[in-house]
Amino acid sequence: MNLANNHLFNFLLQFEKTIEAYRGIRAGIALAVPLVIGRLMGYPETGFYIGLTGVFFILGAVGGPYKIRAKTAIATLLAGLLAIGLGTLISHIIWLKLLITFLWMFGVGYAAVYGHPGVMTGIVAGILFLFTIHTPPGDIIIAGERMFIALVGGIWAIALWFIFWPLQPYLPLKKAIADCYAAIADYIQVVLNNSTSLSVSELQQVKGWREKLQLAKDALVINRQGRRGTSEIGQAAVILIQDIEYLMTAISTLIKLSGIHRDQPENMTVKILLNEAFKEIVVNLENLVQTIRNQPAQVNCDRLKQITQALDEQQSFQRQTIGNQVDAYVSLIALVRLIEVLNRLISLLERTFLVVQEMKPTTIGGENNSELSEITILLEKLEQPWFQPLLDNFSFDSAIFRHGLRLAIATSVAVAIATIESIPRGFWISLTVLLVLQHDFGSTFRRFFQRILGTVLGALITPVLTVFIYTQAGLEAIAIMSVSVAFSLLRFNYGVAVFFITVYAVTLEHSLTFENAWVATLRVIATLIGSGLAFMAAFFLFRDRQEQQFWRLATDAISCSRDYFHIVINSYLSNNQSADYHAISKQRHQNRLAQFNAQISLQKLIDDPQTSQLQIEIALTLMTNLTRFSRSITVLIDQLNDFSGTDPHPALTTFVSRIDLGLSQLETSLKYQSPLPPIPDTVTPSQEFQVYLKGLQQKRLVEFANQEDETPTRQVLLDYSILALEIEDMADYLQGIYQAVAQL
Repeated sequence: MNLANNHLFNFLLQFEKTIEAYRGIRAGIALAVPLVIGRLMGYPETGFYIGLTGVFFILGAVGGPYKIRAKTAIATLLAGLLAIGLGTLISHIIWLKLLITFLWMFGVGYAAVYGHPGVMTGIVAGILFLFTIHTPPGDIIIAGERMFIALVGGIWAIALWFIFWPLQPYLPLKKAIADCYAAIADYIQVVLNNSTSLSVSELQQVKGWREKLQLAKDALVINRQGRRGTSEIGQAAVILIQDIEYLMTAISTLIKLSGIHRDQPENMTVKILLNEAFKEIVVNLENLVQTIRNQPAQVNCDRLKQITQALDEQQSFQRQTIGNQVDAYVSLIALVRLIEVLNRLISLLERTFLVVQEMKPTTIGGENNSELSEITILLEKLEQPWFQPLLDNFSFDSAIFRHGLRLAIATSVAVAIATIESIPRGFWISLTVLLVLQHDFGSTFRRFFQRILGTVLGALITPVLTVFIYTQAGLEAIAIMSVSVAFSLLRFNYGVAVFFITVYAVTLEHSLTFENAWVATLRVIATLIGSGLAFMAAFFLFRDRQEQQFWRLATDAISCSRDYFHIVINSYLSNNQSADYHAISKQRHQNRLAQFNAQISLQKLIDDPQTSQLQIEIALTLMTNLTRFSRSITVLIDQLNDFSGTDPHPALTTFVSRIDLGLSQLETSLKYQSPLPPIPDTVTPSQEFQVYLKGLQQKRLVEFANQEDETPTRQVLLDYSILALEIEDMADYLQGIYQAVAQL
């Protein structure tokens, strides 16, 4: 019960301090200029409708290069004009009105197959259609006049799209990249503050930086779409996004290696130096973020280099005092590897800073120049006809198709209620349905409360304002300021934005009719009816069960983790010094994408009020251990850089086969809802492999005593010491996943 209450408070009170000022400025100008010009020219009503349609079109503004924005703007304008013309001609025939409403609103929901631009185009077209069918009907001449007014308003809005979004077309991309590096710095801070165990806050930071990385890649794709040729900034952005992956891999390796020294008093010096290194990395990352954001800052790795030299001296000291202690030799191997990774990270930071400073194309250094980066794979999507997404999703199996049906039914019912009952401003009912009803129940549930709360508060405060400000010019000024604030907040807190939208709508209506209390009351009634319809549609109509959706995506994530494990570990088993980085990078991308989708579904599962506490705990346990499992695999990728192709020990081969069997059993059990077999024995081969390595460590101690440096024993230990640590962790993570699934 407390969990449900916490979710409810989060829905109602969550607020981020970010705003989109330029979006608000655009909306305010879109409304203000036509109002003023219309009044000066003696056509106040025409000016009002031009400004109103301009605000509607501003709502559909999307980011991206000018070419993409132009295509979206033209599509939105054409869809809007068709909506107005069609709505005018059929609004007086009830059965035809309801039929066209159903078909049109299905198309509005189905437009999501084209991503965010499709969603926004659909919303604008839906708003204009619903607005028109609730106005008095007209003939072809009236329809033409209305379409002309909308054309003027649309052209005016499109002009503002290009003037005020933003003057620097690469600004959103640079911000997204900066957010990624800032998230990595936050992650390191959390690790430093929780040095004893992997905390929930650390897992949240990992999830956060992965989401930000995906947003940065999305921003890069948007900037690349429709752009012919290359640009220096665009190429630099590709490198910076790719460096995020390399940087996070190096940091994950450092964290794993630093764990070896935490519980050993004799390694206190190493631990202190590592903590200082992490702090310096955070400082340099923060400076890098400032540089990307065009603020003065300097990345200086001199202090990091001094720490690395101190660690190197510590390594020499440990070599001299190692004696016959096997554990000390393990620490020494880890320290050697740690210094290598730290040096690589320093070079990466310095190169990244140069890319940011110069914004010029550069090559990826190091041994893996042939590696095909994930972002390159992302950009190399096959071209397909514009209608292909429509055909691919035209099935009841598609969530977008089901949402289109759900939206069509709910808005048709809203229009029927407003029409049959002759409810004044019935447009507000169907508009509420359109804006509250989302693709999943959790998001609809959130908007349901935010819409009602924001509307009620706005309806209460507006009559008070109009007591003191009662002139038409004053009311219009309030409406302009309110819509500006609302559009600035729309993406970050829907409830607060709705409050200002209500003030805008009620004051604008009052400036025309001076029916203040009645208009505010109608707004609340319409919102209650529309929100109720949206809630019931989300709950009862073709509802996507979040629990089923999560376990389906979790199964996909387990399958991708299994493939990821296969392709990386086979590089150690194949006795081949040259790993297939092309294939590894592709599979890493697939695995990360599958886990990202599962994490998003997990959040929706948590938001769903029907989810029990036990279900949440099971899902969190599974995703936590699966994330850790994948992180161990990623650490092994970095180790591959120095792998010499040593023949694998039979115990390692047995361990790999049993891990594979365990993941396969998990996948089958979840996919077919069958009983989960006992977990394969991974402990025995792991222990055998550890015993084998300890024997080599004893042998290496003798070689140390005889001052033998380059020996086969040394190479085997370099190849497999870190892997031995990771496979122990993998066995634990697999056990955790089994325990979670077994509770089902």
